[in-house]
Amino acid sequence: MVLVVVLVVLDALAVLTVLTVLIVSVALIALIAHVALIAPIALVALVAAAVVAAVNSSSFLTETVVA
Repeated sequence: MVLVVVLVVLDALAVLTVLTVLIVSVALIALIAHVALIAPIALVALVAAAVVAAVNSSSFLTETVVA
């Protein structure tokens, strides 16, 4: 009898866990979709920053070699 109650409680917890994971996943997908409007701008900014950093480091290397 006690074992049955424990199994039912564990089963309910498992269902709640799955539901929680589903809800969190949907919320994250919605958040990502919302951020996706902003993401391309941020991505372009990151790429630009990476290019600038690469150019700066290469010119630094060139100056070091020339000096």
